[in-house]
Amino acid sequence: MFFSNPIRPPFRFRHPSSLLSHRALSTLRCASALSVRVNKVLSAQYSRREADALVSAGRVKVNGRAAEHGMRIVPRDEILVDGKQFSLPQQLFQGADDVEQMERNFAYFKYWKPAGVTCTCDRNDPDNILDAVAGAIPSRLKSARVFNVGRLDKDSTGLVLLTDDGRLPNALLRKEFKLPKVYRVKLDREPSPEDLDKLRNGVLITTEVKYDRTVKVLRAKTRPCEVRKLNKWMVEFVLTEGRNRQIRKMLETLRYRVLSLHRVSFCGIRLSPPLHAEGQLARLNADEMQIVRGAVSQWLQRRAADGQASSPSPPPPTGGRLERRPRRMRATRLAQGGQARAWRETTRIARGE
Repeated sequence: MFFSNPIRPPFRFRHPSSLLSHRALSTLRCASALSVRVNKVLSAQYSRREADALVSAGRVKVNGRAAEHGMRIVPRDEILVDGKQFSLPQQLFQGADDVEQMERNFAYFKYWKPAGVTCTCDRNDPDNILDAVAGAIPSRLKSARVFNVGRLDKDSTGLVLLTDDGRLPNALLRKEFKLPKVYRVKLDREPSPEDLDKLRNGVLITTEVKYDRTVKVLRAKTRPCEVRKLNKWMVEFVLTEGRNRQIRKMLETLRYRVLSLHRVSFCGIRLSPPLHAEGQLARLNADEMQIVRGAVSQWLQRRAADGQASSPSPPPPTGGRLERRPRRMRATRLAQGGQARAWRETTRIARGE
């Protein structure tokens, strides 16, 4: 093949899509549409670990092509698992900020937890909360993979929220929102006015914080809280933070022993009818759902504001001096210069110069 201009290198047109991997193409294709990761789509019928194993083994195909980890799916995609059609759960493709359709897309329950039930989704624990509520969940909602929002100690009783809406923990438990949780605690002796003031102003306690499979010991003073004496041995706490076994450790610091701890309210949702006894489960009513919508809306607005604040901005002027290029960029420029010099040398030889 000959070219009219021997100085310029031969140019072969390549479509931009050919330079991108299938994952990158999937990301670009779904940039403007609502999309969900393939392993989350498969989690409607498989555990997350099983879904990852299916993808790794090449047993999942999306529109005729083998799926990759991190690949994103849109509602119009066709998924085959071992050659069989996989029905897409449409509730996964609802907008994350669609708070008006929350009840149609997710399930929300309140549960009167009895003592002896552990707030964990680990089925290996014989006292896990999922097995405790399994018989009370309506049959048409059995497919909802609910989890507990927040925790109550195994020995404590009272209100626990259950849902399959992954936004709810952030919306209700983030410390900056300061949503109240109300507890009634029975003590082994009558608290003194001085000790009640100490509890209100904060007590230095040591707790463990578990994050990313690591345990960090935190020794810090508790936030100021409301503490009200109900009768001789009963005290009511209103907390806006949720450290591990916080109330028990606050009282242990002042040498009180907790006989019973009962949560009566969680973020404005109260332990009230249709719950009449321990072990009962009920869906949230209209007023309670309004509280949940407000919390989710507040969290979405905060997340959007944080995203705008963290967006990169151009660097300020440096008084006329140019910034030194990063080492990687300089190396790229040097490599390109070497390629150009090699091409000029090749052209010179071809001309017989």
